[in-house]
This record gives sequence, C-alpha cells and structure tokens, in this order.
Amino acid sequence: MSNLARKTELQNAVRTLVGYIDDLRRAGFHDGATKLRLVVNYCQKDQVIRALSEQLRARIPTEVLHERTSGDAIRLPRAPRDRLAFAHTLLYHLKQGWKLELRELVTRAFQGAGVEGRWAAFQREVVGAYAEGTEAVLRHLEARTDEGLVDVDATFREALAALGGGDEGGSEGEDARPAPADEELPPASPDLLAAVDRAGLPEDVACDLRVDARLLAIELRKRAPSPDRLVELERSFVAVSPALGAALRGALGGQAAYVREHGGASVRDADARRAAEADDVEDDPAPVGKKKAPAARKKAAAAKKKAPATKTKKAPAAKKKAPATKTKKAPAAKKKAPATKKAPATKKAQKKVGRR
Repeated sequence: MSNLARKTELQNAVRTLVGYIDDLRRAGFHDGATKLRLVVNYCQKDQVIRALSEQLRARIPTEVLHERTSGDAIRLPRAPRDRLAFAHTLLYHLKQGWKLELRELVTRAFQGAGVEGRWAAFQREVVGAYAEGTEAVLRHLEARTDEGLVDVDATFREALAALGGGDEGGSEGEDARPAPADEELPPASPDLLAAVDRAGLPEDVACDLRVDARLLAIELRKRAPSPDRLVELERSFVAVSPALGAALRGALGGQAAYVREHGGASVRDADARRAAEADDVEDDPAPVGKKKAPAARKKAAAAKKKAPATKTKKAPAAKKKAPATKTKKAPAAKKKAPATKKAPATKKAQKKVGRR
C-alpha cells in the first residue's frame, strides 16, 4: 500500500527538518553532537521524513561514503542531488558511530584554527550542503498545485529528480560512482575478499569488511600510509576472527613492496622497526624470537644454586639437636636413681625406737 499524506504534511515535515539543520549549522562544537542527534532522530522517527531519508541513503553506498571521507579532506559530489544525499548519509553515519567519529573527522579532514575553526569548516561544507538541498526540496513541494492526498515516496522522488536535473537514475549517476576514473583507486586484495567470503559471515558484517578491504588498498596507495589507520583496519578483521586477521596481514605483506617504494610504513614494518630498536638496547644480538632463552637459563641456574644451599643448612641442624637431647636427659636420670635408696635408713631408725 502506498504511503499517503497531505501536501501540507510533507511541507511541514520538511520545514521542521530545515529548522533542525539550521540549529546544527549555528551550534558550536560543544553542542554539535546534540544537534546532530536531533536531526538524525527526527529523520528516523517522522513517518514522512523517513521516506526522504531512505531515498537519500540509498543513493550513497557505504563504500562510496568511506572512500570520499578517507584521507585529509572529504570530497563531496558535484551534482546537487548526490551532494544532498552524501551530506545526509554522512551525518547519519556520524550519529550512529559506524566507523566514523565526529571529532576525529572534523580534526582530520577540515582546516581551521583549533577545533572550533575546523568545526566551522565542517558546518560550511557539509551542513551547508545539507541545508541547501533540503531547502530546495521544500521549495519544490511548495510549488506543487495539487491538493488532497499524495504519494509520499513518489513526491520525494520527483523533488529529488528536479534537484538533480530530472535524471531518475539511482546511485548509478556520475557523482555517485565510487570515484572519478582519473583517481585510479586500487581494488581490494582478492585474497582478502576471498577470506571474507569463506568466513560465512552475516551479510552486513561481510559488507563492512569488504569496505575495510577497499580502504586498506586506498591507505596503502598513499605516499605515506598511516600506521595508526592500518592498525585500526587490522583490529576490525581480528575482532571477527583470527583467520581474517591473518588474511589481512597477508594482504599487508603482499603490498609491502609498494609501501616501501613510496616511503610509507605498514603495520608489519612498524612492528619490525620497534623490535629492532629494542634489540639495540640489548647486548645479546640474538633474534627476536630467541630473546627469552638466556633469561630462562639464568633462572634455571639460580634455582639449582638455591637447592643445595637449603639441603646443607637443614641437615647439620638436625644432627646437632639429636645428640644434645640425649646427653642432657641421660645423666639427670642417673643422678635421681641413688637418691631413692633411703629404705635401709628408715628401718634402722624403727629398730632403735623399738629397743627403747
């Protein structure tokens, strides 16, 4: 059954959304997260705006969103309709915390004096594009002359088509593609993708890992890949299963030649460098895997030295105590025995008494 509503209901719902977006555009960074939640929550709870939200999010796949927000700058689409869809989907992911965090994105991908300056740049580029797009949709609804009930989904499709120049295509438009052809973005590692497919994961989890596999290839393509970013991607695979973590490390090893050529550092290279620095402190030049052998030998030798010491101390002590008890008690018993021979003396005394 079609989702029907009056034209005035559509207009009022979009007008309310424009008000929430305007509050977000004027808020400081401290209040930005709260205003962002209000915008997204309204898009989820209002029955009319939810139809618009679903159409906008369908135009920007998750893979495209992460590709355009990776690096030190975001790349908004040029077409007005896809620009609106990108801004809406980005705010939705930021509110949900799906691999994107507001402070991290603002400080990494925008320029300005401090956090507030970078936040102002985010408001101009992203929130401003969102506000312009929703205001254009509202103008299209206000220009309609039909009265009575209208199909909400069809009405929003028409409004977005008018915003984008009349093209009714979905996410296959020029600006909705993963990236322009001249960027030559590298494909994800086939072995890593095959490992994800073999894992038998739920489709949503597998989709996220395929996006991460593509992001890994993009990161390694940079002139200086970020070790922290690579560690973050590695953790997302290890958290699912150790086998996927091993597959990701294999992909890192396969790209090592490219990384070294461009002066970057992969996770494995960073670990090897830290291990080498630790070796310089040690006098023993043994390999990393055999460092603990000398320490174990020292502990064993120390244990052997302590064992004889305890035996030699306890044995003589026992021997000394045994003779001492025998020599002291035996003479005492011999001295008391003669003292008990008083019977003859008492008998003589009794005889003397009887004679008297």
